[in-house]
Amino acid sequence: MDGRIKVSKAGLEHWIRIRRWQTKLIRMCDGIPAGLSREEAVDEVLTFFVLCNDLSDSLIRSGRSQSTEVDAFVDSNLSLALCRDLAVGIKHITSAAMPPVGPSGQQHCEPVPGEQWLVDTDTGPKDVFDLAVECMDAWRSYLKGVA
Repeated sequence: MDGRIKVSKAGLEHWIRIRRWQTKLIRMCDGIPAGLSREEAVDEVLTFFVLCNDLSDSLIRSGRSQSTEVDAFVDSNLSLALCRDLAVGIKHITSAAMPPVGPSGQQHCEPVPGEQWLVDTDTGPKDVFDLAVECMDAWRSYLKGVA
């Protein structure tokens, strides 16, 4: 295998759409784009997670993967399970004051000055922008394996 992602046309279109939405999220790290309210920006973040979660349905409908296989993969991956919970409304985005920059110099996304957007997990709050990256990495890994 050459490491490229190989999926059906419908699955590929869905994957490309998710990547476009991730680009929107990345742009939001430095502030909400002009013309969007805070609530609309939160809606855009949630839309990313809905689309990301729906990739499982696209893979199943394409015949590329069995539902049991996809469900097991999502269940086994904390990031994708959180993605699913955001998509179906079990989890919600909250905000908190920005933490100070850590000793590693790690920067956080700051869509609103002084604010970090989080989802509560069993192990504590998680930045939704970090979660988006982890979800994309997980799906990328899965898609490379179903070639």
